[in-house]
Amino acid sequence: IEFLLSQPQDFWLLYVMSMNWDQNDDVVNAIIDRADADIAIIAVLFWYSGPSILFNKPEGHPETNAERILKNLRAGWYQDCKYWIPRSYLAGCVTGFLKVALGQDTLPFEVPHLLFGPFKGKKAVIDFPLDKELRFGPGKSPKRKHLG
Repeated sequence: IEFLLSQPQDFWLLYVMSMNWDQNDDVVNAIIDRADADIAIIAVLFWYSGPSILFNKPEGHPETNAERILKNLRAGWYQDCKYWIPRSYLAGCVTGFLKVALGQDTLPFEVPHLLFGPFKGKKAVIDFPLDKELRFGPGKSPKRKHLG
């Protein structure tokens, strides 16, 4: 976790978009607990954490990721929105949530518009210096071809 949190948030976003959700509770918790986390990353964590469970949450059930995120948003956390996420990436989760929400008489909570996007910032990129050396040899980089 320390390694992940020491990396740029580009790494965080790419990690949460491809992680195994069954084995990363500590990572999810650590990112949710960071007030400086980008809203695009938080949106992935919110929607993939299954916020529809809150409609039928049993009394005394531990606080969910979605509840923690909503509480942190109300406290003014997650102010940056620097990253791009394809709309299709969250569409299934949002659609599933809306289907459940439309069947409710009342909603137990509101989802801030921030969590719906759009997320039109930069694409997350990891620039790993050894990549160039491994692909092109020590001290070399790709030759550019110009179209004439």
